[in-house]
Amino acid sequence: MGIPLIFNKPIPAFDRSCGMRLWTATGKIFFDMRLGLLGPVLGYHEPLTEGLVLDQFGILGEAPSGMISLAELRLKQFLSARSHLSSIYLCTGEAEANTIATNLAVNSFGPQSPTIAVITSAIPATRVPTSQDAVSYWHWNQGIRVYWVSLENVKEQLHANGWEGISAICIDPVQVSSGIKVDLKTLQMLRHWCSEHDVGLIFDEKFCGLGRSGNLFAYERLGVRPDIVTFAATIVPGWSVNGVLWSTAVQDTPLAEMQAETMTSKVPAPIYAGVLSTFRLISELIAKGRVGDLCSLMDKILADSLLGAAEGRIAGFRSFGILAAIDFKEPIAEKICSCCLDSGLLLGYISERTILFGPSLTAEPAEVADALGILFEVIKAV
Repeated sequence: MGIPLIFNKPIPAFDRSCGMRLWTATGKIFFDMRLGLLGPVLGYHEPLTEGLVLDQFGILGEAPSGMISLAELRLKQFLSARSHLSSIYLCTGEAEANTIATNLAVNSFGPQSPTIAVITSAIPATRVPTSQDAVSYWHWNQGIRVYWVSLENVKEQLHANGWEGISAICIDPVQVSSGIKVDLKTLQMLRHWCSEHDVGLIFDEKFCGLGRSGNLFAYERLGVRPDIVTFAATIVPGWSVNGVLWSTAVQDTPLAEMQAETMTSKVPAPIYAGVLSTFRLISELIAKGRVGDLCSLMDKILADSLLGAAEGRIAGFRSFGILAAIDFKEPIAEKICSCCLDSGLLLGYISERTILFGPSLTAEPAEVADALGILFEVIKAV
């Protein structure tokens, strides 16, 4: 599921990063509060961890056809020891990961009725979804029927479309594209219903996963166990990967068959080593309290400073982990982002009244405070 983080002017070209700071070729510094999506491309990891990952690229080769590599085995062992999602498939693109997830769900839960219900708050309950919504949010295999369901009235729409024919339900557990909206009761209801009717539950965690919730994956913090999870990660500078995790409730499809059905190719073994190092790094940051401290800092600054700094202009704000959104009473989100960019702060807006932002996991507390300070000053001045 993509996020329309909109910019109304060109973003500078950056050549290096550290923490949540980005440098241009001329030496100008910017803070990356665009969900920490830019910094990782230039250098997300601490030097030691990055070195270990790059070493793996040098010493691990591709496993013989049909065999699992040592890197894959180690990654599966790591997952099995900490989660019910113990199987993993890595690929290069978001569309590929989505296709793998839907194929796994259809093959396991509803081969006779390949139907997926996608629940999103990005589609108002009053509007009938169009084919363009499918292009914007999910890539589907031919022959798989799709229901686009508004989060606002999920029960009514699913009953109206017919619950019986559904193979799986897909939802972003944290509706990032709509401004950090979490409906825990609906997630719990969906988990109960899926278990009762033998329907797969897919969580799309490409933007809320990998530590941004305060846990390695958002479902862990929410306490709702999906059958399948999609995610995205930057493992070393310039190497991004998408992946799918699934539980033992999902029938493993032979690798060759899965690749043929979805027209994907298996990534090299060193990529699995890189993802394992990334998972371990994030888990270590969480265990040391670094991620939790960032979450608490974000909540405290927003609660203590934001409303006072811009009294009368803020309609509300929401946060989940290190992700946050601010709603304005006036349509000033675009102008806020533009002025922040001029002041050295990168963030995005998802509507004319809502901005969306969040630091990278490697951000220092002082960097977060300085970045939010810029935001508060801009809000007061606009």
